[in-house]
Amino acid sequence: MQHIASVFERLKPLLGEDPTQSALKILKEDFTSIDSVGAKRVAEFLGDPENEDIRADASGLVSGLLKLAKE
Repeated sequence: MQHIASVFERLKPLLGEDPTQSALKILKEDFTSIDSVGAKRVAEFLGDPENEDIRADASGLVSGLLKLAKE
């Protein structure tokens, strides 16, 4: 989670911007679950598109970032 906090710190100054809010909405849609398109694409990029652990990690990391963005 430390890496997500680091990413969030860089994102934080941009949270009030419309493009940032649009990007966060897309991330939410694309990483809602391990079966979402974003999680599947991460696993595919890493060479194992059916790997549920990779997909779960990707979904969880994005969910963590989105949670920080809501606070």
